[in-house]
Amino acid sequence: MGKQTKQYDAQFKQDAVNYYHLCGKTGDQVAKNLKVAKSTLSKWIRDARMKVVIF
Repeated sequence: MGKQTKQYDAQFKQDAVNYYHLCGKTGDQVAKNLKVAKSTLSKWIRDARMKVVIF
């Protein structure tokens, strides 16, 4: 039996990142509230940061 991975759509990921930045809670707390792994949330945050273009 293979390990099943949960698929999250782009909107959920963006909402999770926004929630993390706006709520004032730690990554651990946000991940627990959203029922995702902390490492998953951290990756979404890192990926979102990479999409920001500074001119």
